[in-house]
Amino acid sequence: MSAKFWTDERVTELRHLTEVEKFTAKQCATKFGVTRSAVIGAWSRNGIKSKNGMLDTHPRPIGERPKRAKREKKQREGPRILPKLLPTSAPREIPIRADVKPISILELTNATCRWPIGERYPYLFCGALEADLEAGVPYCPYHFVVAIKGGDE
Repeated sequence: MSAKFWTDERVTELRHLTEVEKFTAKQCATKFGVTRSAVIGAWSRNGIKSKNGMLDTHPRPIGERPKRAKREKKQREGPRILPKLLPTSAPREIPIRADVKPISILELTNATCRWPIGERYPYLFCGALEADLEAGVPYCPYHFVVAIKGGDE
């Protein structure tokens, strides 16, 4: 349907059918050969009030929004996360293997250890040739033990 369907004459006829003859949206749609939604849209755009008072008599201007009621903010008690989850001490630094040179992510293969070294750029990995990714072992034996025991040796 083109934007010019609702000409001034049709809007005037729609207004007459709706306000004087008390037609419903379905009846207007049948008369004009359009959908009920098209009629309701025309009512809304042109400020036509239906017989059941479906639309306001004073439609708000386009772009103006009604003010929302402000909600009262609830005060939380205590920390947002459980105290057991808060770290009690600084994380322990896992020593780097002295016999292996760290590698970048581009140098990783299925046989290299994928244990991350450091937390910032450059992102490096252990790189020891003792892992087997195809067998489900992503780390060298040293870092595998650290991963299982959590760094407590």
